[in-house]
This record gives sequence, structure tokens and C-alpha cells, in this order.
Amino acid sequence: MTRTEIFAPNAFDALIGDIYECVIDATRWPATLAKVCEAIGGNAGWVAVHAPNRVSSTYQIETGTDPDWQQRLRDDYVGSSPFIGMAHYVRQGEVLSVGDVVDYDEFTAGRFYREWASPQGWPDLIFAVLSREADRFSFLGVCLSARATPENKRIAGYFAPHLDRALRILDLLQARERALGDATSALDAMSTGVVLVDARMGVRGINRAAEYLLSGGHDGEWPADGSRTLAGLRARDLAPAVAACASGSAEQTGVSLSVEGAGGRMLAVHVVPVPRPTRAVADRAVAALFVTDPEAPTLAPAGSVVERYGLTPSELRVALALFEGKTPGAIAASQGVSLATVRTHLRRLYEKTDTSGQAALVRTVGAAMRSV
Repeated sequence: MTRTEIFAPNAFDALIGDIYECVIDATRWPATLAKVCEAIGGNAGWVAVHAPNRVSSTYQIETGTDPDWQQRLRDDYVGSSPFIGMAHYVRQGEVLSVGDVVDYDEFTAGRFYREWASPQGWPDLIFAVLSREADRFSFLGVCLSARATPENKRIAGYFAPHLDRALRILDLLQARERALGDATSALDAMSTGVVLVDARMGVRGINRAAEYLLSGGHDGEWPADGSRTLAGLRARDLAPAVAACASGSAEQTGVSLSVEGAGGRMLAVHVVPVPRPTRAVADRAVAALFVTDPEAPTLAPAGSVVERYGLTPSELRVALALFEGKTPGAIAASQGVSLATVRTHLRRLYEKTDTSGQAALVRTVGAAMRSV
């Protein structure tokens, strides 16, 4: 396909669509960037982030490049790039070629060209600034097999804002995913069960402690289609409280109920309304259920155990679960780890507490907690 065909309106629109599809499927970036470079008139390129103060670049996406040559660029030639001198002056959206920043004859006489660009058949490069911040900027670099023309730079300018927006959206989504992962980890570390339910009593989220409690002390298995219900609780006892949360009539402090769980065991459930969103959201969570087992041993503060024995968070979770009366298998199930991992933590706990068995470990942990 020729550049004229690639840059025909329909093809251009399709390529812009490909750029935004990369937000959904990041594995498509190299192939999409290859099409962008081809449309501009290059045969290789990258999207990179440059830190001017450190004279270093991080190459996020690459196409048509040779790993060995790129490593040489990072190790030896970034500092001699013709664009380095422009790092503190470029503006977002600016598109430059070598001749815009240095005398071209001076460029061809320099080490960057002689030792890195020329051996790869690249007499010119395009540098398009995607975003600019105080201590860094991102840019599109395109390697050309001939001197850059105004047309090459004009086309690069068309693609630059779309690449910038797609990458910003991707950064935002990844940041939210990391935040969600942190929140999920925090919930899973809680010994109290937490379940988010919608108005139809469907489960929108659940932590490991709740899965353990609702399954009667066994590793809960959910249907293959991913649907989740409150099968481990007598739902009719919860229905009025959840309905009140859905209608907005529930007290913000919530209501506490005693509800029959798996195996007939009574569980304490505190139902709290989830704040209503400013816009309609289908199948949103309307209530948070905090589930506890009233018959479970009450845990004392554990800070002294950590300080006295130098326990890691994972070791502490295992020690406290053992103190609650759980077996290693139940601990593995409730914490979502393998039995081998729990046994490894137990071995380390024995070493740190100078004990030789679960009973002795429980006594030692209990004594340390009672000393607070």
C-alpha cells in the first residue's frame, strides 16, 4: 500500500481508530505504530519519554528497530542526538526534523549520524512532541530513509495529538487499575467479610473473608459464567435492608442483622447504603454488607507480635488466622494462596518465634497479644 493510499480519508480514519483501539488492547501498539510510521514516510520509529535533566529516554513502544542498535542508542548515543539540545525549548505539538535543529552538514559529520543513524540507513529523523511537562516530555520519533520533507512533517503533525490522547487515556486507565488493585488487596487483607450487592441482591464485589464465611469455611466456588449470588446467606432476611438502600430510604449508619449462613451458622451482617452516583449506573452496588462470625475468637491488637518477632504482613496474616482456629488448608483457601505458601510462612514463623508446632505458635502469639 502506498502512502497516498494509506493517507486517503477512509484509511486515515481507520488508522486513527487503530490508535484508540490500542487503549483497549496494548499488544496492538507496535503494529499500529508501524502503520503510522509508514504513513509519515518512515520505516521505523518509537514513542519515548525523555528526561532532559538526566539526558535519558525510556522507549515505551517501538517498531522496525533492532534491539542491539537501540541498546547502543540508550547506552552511548542519546546524549549526542541532534534533538537533545532542543529538549528544554520544544513545545507540545511541535514537529521537527534534523535540519530544523542543527546544520545538516554538521549532523552528518557527527558521531550520532556516522556511528548510529547512517549504518541503519536513516539520513533523517522526525521528532514530534506529544506532551510536555516540567521535567519530562514524550515524543514520536520516526526514522526516514531520505531527507524529511514538509509533507512528512505535516502528516506526523496529524497523528501526534491522537497518539498523545490515546497514551494519556491508557495512563489514566492503568492508574485506576492500580488503584483498584490496591483497594482490592486492602479489602482482601481484612478479616471482616465485605460484600457489595446491587438492588437485585446480585454480588458486585466480595473479599476473601466474605467468600470464606459465605461458603461455610470452605473455598467458595462460583458459577463458571462468573455470576455470584448470596447463596451462603438467607437472602430473604437481607432483602428489606437492601431494598431500603436501593430506594435511598436507609439510614446512613446502616442496620445490623443476624442472618443464617451456610450450614445453619448464624452470622452478623451490617448493611450500609453505598453513596448514590450523580448519574444513572446500571447494576451498580447499592449496599455494602459487612459479615462477621460472632462465635469467632476476638483478636487483640497484633502490633506487639510484629515488633517482638519481626513478622512480615504475610506471616502476620497466617499467625492471626491460626490464632482464630483455622487450619493451614482453610488459611490457604481464605487468603487465596497455595497450601505450600502457607506452610512456608509457618516454617518462618516457627523460626522467628522459636516454636516447633502450631499449638506452641498459637500459645506464643496469644501471650504476645495479651501482653499489650
